Amino acid sequence: MNLRTSVQIPKPGDFGSFQRKSKVLFEHVLNDPNVKEYGTTGQAQDGIDLLGVRRSEAPDHWVGVQCKLTIKAERLKKGTVSKEATKALEIKPALKEFIVVTTAEDDVAMDKEAAEFTDEQAKLGQRRRWR
Repeated sequence: MNLRTSVQIPKPGDFGSFQRKSKVLFEHVLNDPNVKEYGTTGQAQDGIDLLGVRRSEAPDHWVGVQCKLTIKAERLKKGTVSKEATKALEIKPALKEFIVVTTAEDDVAMDKEAAEFTDEQAKLGQRRRWR
């Protein structure tokens, strides 16, 4: 007999809480205890909220994470992924990965937008992971 339970983690009520929880998550995902919140509120953050290194890859495998909390909207607006990823392309040292984490519902349009952006970058010679 197979029993499954459903667990739903409630959305954080504010952006700061979501970002801090994402930081803890990515410290483990990247195996980097030094993931840091990038900049502060009001500063230009180059399309990322968190910056870390994927230690299993290389000491210079920089990973940028954009945190998108949705409170009222169920989905991200069209263009959000491309806009933030384009900003992240300018970061020095260059990111090897860019990840968008969100509380928004899964959305085929956003998945397509991310895939198209990744393909465009590959054609331009970028060997990076954009998710």
